Amino acid sequence: ARPAITIKVVSEDVFVHDEGTVAYQFGHYEEMIRSAGSPESRYRNHFMARWKKATGEEWVIDRFYATPMPQSN
Repeated sequence: ARPAITIKVVSEDVFVHDEGTVAYQFGHYEEMIRSAGSPESRYRNHFMARWKKATGEEWVIDRFYATPMPQSN
């Protein structure tokens, strides 16, 4: 069986430049992963994504960086 994954993304800021063709998104996300027979795992990360405008209204992620957030008790 495949693990169940839940992802919650919070975007904190977005900067658009290069005449509206590139955007940088900053925020954090939390993943909850549940596999049969295993305890639930929780991962919290800060992220920065660089988006590029592809064609028309479509945007694609060109780069994605994540760093772990401190563990909470």
